[in-house]
Amino acid sequence: MSPRTDSGTKYHQSCGGSELCSIGEPSRCANRCRARPEKRRTRRKVIRMVISYLDNNSTTPVLPEVLQAMLPCFSESFGDPSSIHACGRRASGYIKSAREDAAALLGCLPAEVVFTGGGTEGDNLSLKGMMNPGDHIIVSAIEHSAILSTCTWLATSEPGE
Repeated sequence: MSPRTDSGTKYHQSCGGSELCSIGEPSRCANRCRARPEKRRTRRKVIRMVISYLDNNSTTPVLPEVLQAMLPCFSESFGDPSSIHACGRRASGYIKSAREDAAALLGCLPAEVVFTGGGTEGDNLSLKGMMNPGDHIIVSAIEHSAILSTCTWLATSEPGE
């Protein structure tokens, strides 16, 4: 039995022409015709899974209202805030506004709010920034590696390094 072809796709006439297959030689298909099982295409059932994300220690999903506030920064005001061109000035305005909002929320001056690129950078900045020669930090074995490595560096480095 020869397969019929519609735009390059081969169907088996013995199973009513509904079985997709890449060959036309006899064997067995799911509809009991004789297409080779190893050559025929099968349709896979898509199973949707619910994800339970439990690693909020490293990152968390963005709140919808935060995403809405940030969208212009990803699409319109993506310039370098240190630059003097229009995109840079727009980006700088967003950062200034965010700094003022955070300061109002924390009850401090905007100049006291420092944005970092992530947790490790923030850990380094806070630990190295608050330590004076002769000061001590007590840490436990379950501290994050960013804290432990910074404390190790502080313990072994010379003042002013």
